[in-house]
Amino acid sequence: MKAALAKSPDIKVVGEVYGEWTESVAQKQVASILPGLPKVDGVIGQGGDEYGALQAFQAAGNDIPIIIGGNRGNFLKWWSEEKAKNGYKSYSWAANPWSAASGLYVAVDLANGVTGIPNVMIMPALGITQDMVDDFANLKADEVASKGYDHKWIEETYYKK
Repeated sequence: MKAALAKSPDIKVVGEVYGEWTESVAQKQVASILPGLPKVDGVIGQGGDEYGALQAFQAAGNDIPIIIGGNRGNFLKWWSEEKAKNGYKSYSWAANPWSAASGLYVAVDLANGVTGIPNVMIMPALGITQDMVDDFANLKADEVASKGYDHKWIEETYYKK
């Protein structure tokens, strides 16, 4: 995130906290720095931190900035509701939890002598846009929106036939 932000000199980072991928920790950390910050235009979260940051802004009575989510159900539900009420706009993205399972499929195939497996495979993540958020509004609070990639998908997508 820092490298990407460094490429945009017009963006000023006004605070940084470590939410430990935990809603309550993120809320406490963001709440502790909010009083000393200027107006915040955006927040980048990571896997649960975003909803804690949201709660800190709400508890302080501050305007809610654009918050980039991490595909957790609680944030997606809130975003969908706010979109319906007032047009709130955001984006959410997270590394895919299926990456580990996909790696295991590949490892087993290598151990079994399967050929045609490339050395590099890029696992697509799920980015949720304004047009897609309502499709994920009914996830459980701690559930992560993701695409599932089974063994067949890995073979069809990456292995050379």
